[in-house]
Amino acid sequence: MRHERDWPVSEALRPERLFHHAATAASYFGFVPAGAGPATPVVVSVHGISRNSAEHLFRLSALARSGRFALVVPVFDKATYGQYQQVVDPRKAVRADESLLAMLKDFSGRTGINTARVVLTGFSGGGQFAHRFAMMHADRVAACLPCSAGWYSFPDAGLAFPAGIGTLPLHPQWDAVPIHVVVGGDDTRRDPSLNTTPAIDAQQGRHRLTRARRWTRALQQYRSDRAGAGGVHLTVAADVGHDFADLAATEAFASALGDALTTLQG
Repeated sequence: MRHERDWPVSEALRPERLFHHAATAASYFGFVPAGAGPATPVVVSVHGISRNSAEHLFRLSALARSGRFALVVPVFDKATYGQYQQVVDPRKAVRADESLLAMLKDFSGRTGINTARVVLTGFSGGGQFAHRFAMMHADRVAACLPCSAGWYSFPDAGLAFPAGIGTLPLHPQWDAVPIHVVVGGDDTRRDPSLNTTPAIDAQQGRHRLTRARRWTRALQQYRSDRAGAGGVHLTVAADVGHDFADLAATEAFASALGDALTTLQG
């Protein structure tokens, strides 16, 4: 696919663009709304282990058009990024964070849009990746919206990563990143993809709703006495289970995303 950098003279005439960049290390979908320019905000939405990147693109493109933001939707293929949720695959040492950084560089090169700081969200396994990436690369994340994550890295330096942050190279700006957790009020099923080890059940709870609540409270307490700390919020979307399409269609998600974009543009 050719690289396109030449904009029409008037920003209002710039057409909508949708493309797929296929690369072994940095494959992604990109969406640019009509009229976009270099300062157009960028939202990154990370898929869960079903790897439904195209659905993320489809479900969020309407919001991108109305909210005038660009989309980057990574494709972490299973063969290369089997444990992308943990950012660094513990078995193969493959770094999904470096892949995302390469995607953002490529997207900026193709579109001319600034990707120095983005809004980062993700669903299920993508929610795991999102909050862990933000911990490691806080300078690139204006706001983070982990949605319906199966489990979390708690702000406990005495507990090894990924259950805690004891061995994680935390970015010095991590405390300042605003966090808004979104989870379905009916996301209480212990499905086969959920981490149900006794240690995680004991630490975080038996399902995603409880785990979201416990992590939010833990992070709020952790940041309570830290100067310049970003806000930590939880929104529970009523009558929604563990389903990306259902969650993405809620006012709860749209409102949280809107708040995050305000932070990026503020």
